[in-house]
Amino acid sequence: MRIDIVKSLIALAISALLAYACYEICDFNNLRWFITLGSFVTILIPLLLAMGITSKDKRGGLSLKFLSWIVASIEIAANAIFVFFDFSVPVYIIINGLILVLFALIYHSIYNTHL
Repeated sequence: MRIDIVKSLIALAISALLAYACYEICDFNNLRWFITLGSFVTILIPLLLAMGITSKDKRGGLSLKFLSWIVASIEIAANAIFVFFDFSVPVYIIINGLILVLFALIYHSIYNTHL
């Protein structure tokens, strides 16, 4: 696996812009910074793996990229839902944490299969 710096910076910029959008849309002042930081981190991780990593194995690399794009889309949708509704912080952490942990488990399994 190789890291592409330019695509990684683009993924970082996209995550920052989406986090800023969450900040601007969120009407709940007590949750505004929490949703901003949370959406930045939870969107950055799969987006960075989808855009910024290249693999020598074409089949395995495609599977990992597809999984990363799916999880990035799920995280964007989840954060968009949280922006519009008042939520408790533990629910936000649990839902986004479960999505990321399941993503890491599946990503690791696919990576080990195609090594």
